[in-house]
Amino acid sequence: MERPLASSDAPPVDPAPAVPPVLDDHPHGPVRTGVGGWFITRLPLLVVLAFGTYFAIASYELELGTLRAPLSGLWPFIVSVVLIACTLVGLFTCDPTDVEQFGRPVVRPFLGLAALCLFVLLWDEVGLLLTGAVVLTFWFKVLARESWRMAVALAVGASVVAHLLFVVLLGARLPDDVIAQLWGG
Repeated sequence: MERPLASSDAPPVDPAPAVPPVLDDHPHGPVRTGVGGWFITRLPLLVVLAFGTYFAIASYELELGTLRAPLSGLWPFIVSVVLIACTLVGLFTCDPTDVEQFGRPVVRPFLGLAALCLFVLLWDEVGLLLTGAVVLTFWFKVLARESWRMAVALAVGASVVAHLLFVVLLGARLPDDVIAQLWGG
């Protein structure tokens, strides 16, 4: 005859997890699933959707015209609608285990974007040579992790080559260059 199970013999019962489950076997580390995981993995797509919607509205406010006689807003509107459609597909088909994890590696592209923004802001004020040298030095040193000597040499060399190619050889009209004016350029 079997004896009844005592309370100490009963198998332990796991309470419902307080946090969403974590997939530990992901190649980039653990991935949290569930509602919070759904939002986090789709946050970049939601940002792209917001930008696409903004640009669709802004381009629609311009005159669209027709395909045979397009006006200034038609192609930006078409690109925005395609962007919105692709983003919506991504929102509903995105696999939360196949999403790039946010962390240090993700910061570097944003630093590159910030460097390009700095280049655009400084371009009109100081010209190609100094702006190119500063931004490329940052790019090579911080983003490409080159030595200071290599970063400065590559940055100055690339800026000089770009100046010679576009201004001297091709005769392109670029903003006045502070450095080129020092030698009469």
